[in-house]
Amino acid sequence: MPNATLGTLTFAQNPDTMTLIKKDRDVAWVKTYTSVAIFTWGSSYEGKKLDLAWSYMETSEFDDLEDIQDADAQVVFDPQDDSGKTFNVEILALDGEYHLYLDDDTGHYRKNVKLTLLIMSEAT
Repeated sequence: MPNATLGTLTFAQNPDTMTLIKKDRDVAWVKTYTSVAIFTWGSSYEGKKLDLAWSYMETSEFDDLEDIQDADAQVVFDPQDDSGKTFNVEILALDGEYHLYLDDDTGHYRKNVKLTLLIMSEAT
């Protein structure tokens, strides 16, 4: 399976974990004096949060994600999950930890990287 993409960034590795991308049912309810009123708007992708996580990621790739986040614009996310669907998303959060190492030959990495995306719409 090809690697997922976010905007122009193709991930070097697919996430270790990722929220299952499926439509969520939109529903609200309120209790009345004798019953309950329920309102449903069907199911949709809009407003769904996706959590992606990597054990390790190269610092340069983490920096690319920060650049996308700092641009503060919607980008297209292609999860490459065989569904054929792509989504317009916003980055809600990006976090990780420094990976400290003793030998400069090991490269520069971030560990425990977590990326949260918000689906704005299905891309066409």
